[in-house]
Amino acid sequence: MEVHDAGRTLPRPRRAALEDVDGRGLSIVGRVADGHGVHRTSCGKVSWFTIVAWPDR
Repeated sequence: MEVHDAGRTLPRPRRAALEDVDGRGLSIVGRVADGHGVHRTSCGKVSWFTIVAWPDR
């Protein structure tokens, strides 16, 4: 999955307080994805993650 964004600021992990309405995305992705990252493009950035649909059993 890729998400394209026109913003130039790269996401960074942080600790969200219980009452915060944002700040949990990277933590969630890091726990469920098999790989993830972000890279800059000429138009902003692309955030991506992969999930293995059928992991080895």
